[in-house]
Amino acid sequence: MNMKKKLFHNIFYLFVIQGVNYILPLVVLPFLFINLEKEIYGIIAFSYTYMLFINIVVDYGFNFSSTAEISLNRENKKKINEIVSNTFSSKFILLILCFLVTVIFSQFIEITQNHKLTFLSMFGIVIGNLFFPIWFFQGIEEMKYMTITFSLAKILSFIPMFIFVRSPNDGLITALFYAFGYIFAGSLSFYIMIKKFKVKYYIPSISEIIRHLKGSSLFFLSRIAASFYSIGNSIILGMVYGANMVAFYDVASKIVFAFSSLLSPIEQAIYPFMTNSKDIVFFKKIFKLLSLFGIVITFFLFYFGQDIILIIFKTSEEIIITTFRIMIFSLLISIPSQLLGYPFLAALGFSKYTNMGVINVGIIYIISIFFMYFFDYINIYSLSYIYVLAQLIVLINRIYGVKKFNLFRF
Repeated sequence: MNMKKKLFHNIFYLFVIQGVNYILPLVVLPFLFINLEKEIYGIIAFSYTYMLFINIVVDYGFNFSSTAEISLNRENKKKINEIVSNTFSSKFILLILCFLVTVIFSQFIEITQNHKLTFLSMFGIVIGNLFFPIWFFQGIEEMKYMTITFSLAKILSFIPMFIFVRSPNDGLITALFYAFGYIFAGSLSFYIMIKKFKVKYYIPSISEIIRHLKGSSLFFLSRIAASFYSIGNSIILGMVYGANMVAFYDVASKIVFAFSSLLSPIEQAIYPFMTNSKDIVFFKKIFKLLSLFGIVITFFLFYFGQDIILIIFKTSEEIIITTFRIMIFSLLISIPSQLLGYPFLAALGFSKYTNMGVINVGIIYIISIFFMYFFDYINIYSLSYIYVLAQLIVLINRIYGVKKFNLFRF
């Protein structure tokens, strides 16, 4: 199979994953929003967002660094075993540290005080992702196995919610099903990697682990910085205003993020492809097509978004609609920005520039939040505007990088 044909096969499998990952929640989340108390729904949304943040810490940028390493060494069995062993060992150490931090966090944050067991049960998401080697399957460009396990796990996780979530206070049951799905997917994917691809895991030395962590540190800092403005708003709202405000923000952002995530399969598949092929002409065609898609979908959602929210979530609360309309415009920005980032600049050898750009925006976001808190200006609308502004700064930085390195003309 030639490289482009394999690329499109992998994009297809990743689209299936993203479809399951976002279509199923867009069926289940309205059910939960309608049937759970708003506070309970807010706790679930807050806990899920927090676990996504912790996932980024545990992943430590390996979804980029290990993917690239495996892609470049896919014919070297010994090197593959080394990368897999170092990645899993590094992630396990980070998981233990993050669990201890999470337990301490749950003791002192007001929003979790009456729902500690629900909050901690969601840590199963992090455990499942530890064993889910997306970076391995991306690196060898064999996404069908991950598609099967991920889709099956999501179905087994979400479908039972329609059966067992019956009370407005069934937050713990919901959290346990979330955790089960991720743990099942991770375990099955890990088994396939070991058995199907004959990967041999060994316990690496401390020096190997440290070297591996150092090699991915810039990717980690970039990912954690991006998470501040991409998913940090829910955590901030939960800590300042409580669970109800998180519920409103979650409904508004879920549809925007669902459409934004349509790009992820292409981004994930193009990254190893561009790492090996450096096919800029092909990339430009994809870039123009998807940027046009971003423009069309933005204006579609602006005019029909209120109806979509009413149909899906059975609500037309003004705070949700206004927040949604602010965040919609991030799609105009995030789609070209994501494409110019890791699947292009980083894949062509400018990963330091790409990572530092995101890190700088993360720092700007934190400083902005500090001043907003000091002047009592933190609210659901101001945080939505900050999110869109952060995306715009990242895009400008990446366009400047493409021109600076003379990669192509827009």
